[in-house]
Amino acid sequence: MNVIRVIDIYEGKIVDITIKDSSDLVRGDFVIMKNEEGQEAMGRFMRSFIVSEKYETSSVQFLRKATPHDIQKIEALEEKSNNAAAIFIEKIAQYGCPMKPVSVQYSFNNKNIHFTFTAAERVDFRDLLKDLVSTFKKKIFLEQIGPKDRARVFGGYGKCGREQCCSTFLSSLPSVTMDAVRQQHLLYKSSSKLLGACGKLLCCLTYELDLYRELSAHFPPLGSIVSIDKEKAEVIGMDILNQTVRVQFEKTEKVDTFPVSKIKIIKKKEEEPLIAEDDEEVLEESLPVS
Repeated sequence: MNVIRVIDIYEGKIVDITIKDSSDLVRGDFVIMKNEEGQEAMGRFMRSFIVSEKYETSSVQFLRKATPHDIQKIEALEEKSNNAAAIFIEKIAQYGCPMKPVSVQYSFNNKNIHFTFTAAERVDFRDLLKDLVSTFKKKIFLEQIGPKDRARVFGGYGKCGREQCCSTFLSSLPSVTMDAVRQQHLLYKSSSKLLGACGKLLCCLTYELDLYRELSAHFPPLGSIVSIDKEKAEVIGMDILNQTVRVQFEKTEKVDTFPVSKIKIIKKKEEEPLIAEDDEEVLEESLPVS
């Protein structure tokens, strides 16, 4: 089954659409599709790929590659969206709403406007919404989004040098907790290296998490007492991927590395959370983003 991945310009989300032939589409092309409400919507083509029949795609339908007339209309809507964004900023200041505007986009049928913003907490924007409806005489959608969604809208490049996962191939954004950091023994890393452009833990920390859990099943916790060739030693480090354990012998205080298969656990140290669960959100919000 041939599938194309498209960014819905109006809603700012990524959708996968079944298509018969995508050979004439080039990355960045505008496309016209029928959204879940049955209305024509504009999108931007990202890439195509072949999947099995079991792959779940969106109910959105591909209609056509944007014609010159479609592109002219999209460009006109983009200009109107930019003008609306300027007014949106003025209205926010006028009503003193504690929010930061992210994007403003007219729908392809020119009947709706989608405003998105971020805020530290829930905002009472009822008066602002009434004013926007009165000003534009359109159906207004005013949506508060999180830092991950904001990063998806603006795009950019990650620490790996590639485009951000959230704005390229992730159709849904994973929930990443400090457990992923602990499981992969990354707490010693510089904290800023673990955070994405959104200021939250990197989405890619979840990609290999299941493998790390599987490979670390036979590892004793740090501080455990083990036996190697009948000599006692304490576990002071480990390399999950290479399946090795770093130990310090009791008698000689010598430090050496051995395959995990060659050690015998004498006393397993109880694992304790290195960072309290309640501190995770504080940790993520307070660390600098490099």
